[in-house]
Amino acid sequence: MRVGETGRAAEWIVSPRATLDWTVKTDTHPLTVWDESVFPLGSPRPGMRIEEGGVEITVPGERDGASDGTNEDVFFNPEQELNRDITVAVLRAYQRRVPEVGRYLDAMAASGIRGVRAAAEGYDVTCVDVDPEATALAEKNLADNENGGEAICRDVNAHLYESSPSVTDLDPYGTPIPFADAAVSNTRKLVCVTATDTAPLCGAHLNSGIRKYGAIPRNTEYHPEMGLRTLLSALTRTAARYDLAADPICSHVSRHYARTYLELNSGAQAADSVLEELGHVYHCEDCLWRDSDHGLIAAPPDGCPRCEGNRTLTAGPLWLGAVANSAFTTTVREAIDDEMGTAARARRLLDRVSTELDTPTHYDQHRLCEQWGRPASGMETFISQLREAGHAASRAHYSGTAFKSDATIPEIRAITSPEWHPCRLRREETGRAVTREEKTTAKQAGQSMHSGISRVDLALDPMWKSAWIRPPAHPHISPGEWVKMGDRTATGSYNRHHSDTTSWASVPTISSPTQGPSRVAAKLPGRDRLGRVTTTRPPMVGQRAGRQTPDRLHPTGQTTGPPAPRTTPGAPRT
Repeated sequence: MRVGETGRAAEWIVSPRATLDWTVKTDTHPLTVWDESVFPLGSPRPGMRIEEGGVEITVPGERDGASDGTNEDVFFNPEQELNRDITVAVLRAYQRRVPEVGRYLDAMAASGIRGVRAAAEGYDVTCVDVDPEATALAEKNLADNENGGEAICRDVNAHLYESSPSVTDLDPYGTPIPFADAAVSNTRKLVCVTATDTAPLCGAHLNSGIRKYGAIPRNTEYHPEMGLRTLLSALTRTAARYDLAADPICSHVSRHYARTYLELNSGAQAADSVLEELGHVYHCEDCLWRDSDHGLIAAPPDGCPRCEGNRTLTAGPLWLGAVANSAFTTTVREAIDDEMGTAARARRLLDRVSTELDTPTHYDQHRLCEQWGRPASGMETFISQLREAGHAASRAHYSGTAFKSDATIPEIRAITSPEWHPCRLRREETGRAVTREEKTTAKQAGQSMHSGISRVDLALDPMWKSAWIRPPAHPHISPGEWVKMGDRTATGSYNRHHSDTTSWASVPTISSPTQGPSRVAAKLPGRDRLGRVTTTRPPMVGQRAGRQTPDRLHPTGQTTGPPAPRTTPGAPRT
């Protein structure tokens, strides 16, 4: 006997004839003990005892399948503890929802840890695995915890066609699709599915994703959600073939896997209603515009409607509905107890899942702020700004900086900007340095905000290279019209010769969402160097400085000539 020096208590009992050529990570669990009752003397792989969720089992060794890889041997993955803790909470919550459920099938038993923990919750457990060593290990662990249950060495698909469990849990290494038909067609109420092949699901391995899931996933910046919705699309279409409606009542993406819990309801009409939640997502790789529509037939736009680019991706069919039932997820969150090793993480995760918007894509705040060339603010402040502006917004569970909103990216940028500078452009966006005139325009546009223009009324054009405002009431601007700021050619030359107009933002171009821009000059309130309000009109685009006519409307109400003609958006200049 020897004691391992790992910072935690660990007792190793190794057969004299056993050979140990690999190191066991004992930092994950507080107690690790080698057990020769499963692996007899001379066995090259001794066992160890671990404790999780109030049960104690024997496992041959720990290995993270995502980082350490896998092989034909039975192994225990400590990184899946969060998955197993939430599974137990779902089983508890579902028993309250449907009291008659009782038979639980652990379809890929391995060490049997899921089955043992389900048996501890009162379920009648059957562990199935095609590996005889895994079956023997699961049978021992069920017997050691004295909660009943059986272990069967058999192909799980064959077993499913001869049984009808209330709950089937699929947790394979890789894709669950080879087991989906047997699971959904023979399970009575709840199917729990884990998918660890995130590269095909998220579009990184496009052809593999198309073959396995019958959909076209795209590798976008919201790829974790893309993977989850691709998985849900495949599973709901599989269930519909058997006139079953598979409704996701709880789902999440954590690290290297996607996990979903599907409640099954029989009936052709119910299956048809679920299929109505399938559709496609359209995504512009240039300006990050995105949209979605329902239906199994895609209708992609000819080009991006915002930037008119031609790099628009189509992904689908994807699940576009809610990935979780908010009320049920809240119940699952309440079923988490402090004895679980990942209780704090599970509660945080379920809190975000239950309050997440149902939009089919999400944004990453750090990625957007990096592209905008500004530091990221706190997530709570960021979300609050969007809500105060009248937009729906919530955090998303896919990462710590993920969020969802019904606002467009230009609106998000304008609303959350700490100091709005329309001409402070990054060199990567424009291909050149910012000019002096642009800096002047940015400063003056910031002054215009104090003249009655709220931050909510600010927006940016699709390419983020010009600023737009909706100014206060003005005789030359129709209510609700947007004014484009940034004609630096006329503004710069005029301001160098006329000091009383240095606070003018620019020679604006008036536009409306439907009519497009028109070349019309407008007069905005400003201040001169002495702080006096001035409404002097800057020159029209193309006029030389010093040759413009004086303003026709003075603050005193006097005129120096005939009134300027009223020009409407879209009309030619006179």
